Amino acid sequence: MRKYWFVFKTSIASYLIYPVEFFIYEITGFVHFAIFPFVWIAVYTSGGNIEEYSKPEIISYYLAVTFISLLSISYISSHIRNDIHRGKLNLFLTRPENYLLFRLINDISYKLISATLAIILI
Repeated sequence: MRKYWFVFKTSIASYLIYPVEFFIYEITGFVHFAIFPFVWIAVYTSGGNIEEYSKPEIISYYLAVTFISLLSISYISSHIRNDIHRGKLNLFLTRPENYLLFRLINDISYKLISATLAIILI
């Protein structure tokens, strides 16, 4: 289990090596997250209505769904595809660790950083 803790810490460090690049990538995602509540506010201000949902309910729903999707969407399959395409998969398969668990821990570390930044920005 110590080796996976090391993978977790190393993954966090690798994401934070280029903080400006990471921050810009996360900010662009946050802009999308921040614009849509204003769209819903404009819909309700112009007299539009969405069934029996009030403006605060629809905005709360949108923010909750967006935050849950941040935590639940995984890009493990794209990492596996890239490893196969770049010829890195054989390096992982010769190591004494579970490849899928390695990718899962790598993904969890990214989600932890992204969720922390999202909470700070909100």
